[in-house]
Amino acid sequence: MPDLSGAIDLSAVAAITGAAAAVFAVLMAGITAYYQRKALHDAWLSNSASVVKSFSERWVDPDMRKHRRVFAQRLLKGESFDVALSCPVLEFFEDLGYISRRGVVDQAMVWNSFSFSIPRYCLFLTRPHDRLKEARVKHGSATIYREFEWLFEVVTKIQANENGKRGRQLPNEQLVREYLEDEANLPES
Repeated sequence: MPDLSGAIDLSAVAAITGAAAAVFAVLMAGITAYYQRKALHDAWLSNSASVVKSFSERWVDPDMRKHRRVFAQRLLKGESFDVALSCPVLEFFEDLGYISRRGVVDQAMVWNSFSFSIPRYCLFLTRPHDRLKEARVKHGSATIYREFEWLFEVVTKIQANENGKRGRQLPNEQLVREYLEDEANLPES
């Protein structure tokens, strides 16, 4: 038998080369997946910013400013009315809450744009008299403005985290009333 101690085993080389190619392919697939995921996330953030910007623009639109002014005036006067019927301000927040809960927009972006308005409107509507609960009972629907209240919870939690505090920090009754007074006095444009 010939001495093969110095010979190269081609099948071993092929096996090692195949294993290295497989490891390289898995590594490349992982890197590709990482960058695709990052690109998708970046695209989602960009879309989220566009959507939140459009909501911000809608919030200061002359028609919405009028709705905000009239709604705040009615609330401050203590008028009795059904908030479930044609209330553009609450419908605005309900839509924003819905797309936030569904993950269409980044919640921190919503907080950044609406952290002042959402808690104040929600608190005025629910304390001491809960108009939202009243509307739910009257109409037999637990879903009336539930996304708005959910958004209130999210925004106040983010606010607490941003301030480095445990638990929610809610504006007091005077600050809420002052905000609604400002809303009631919004100029036409």
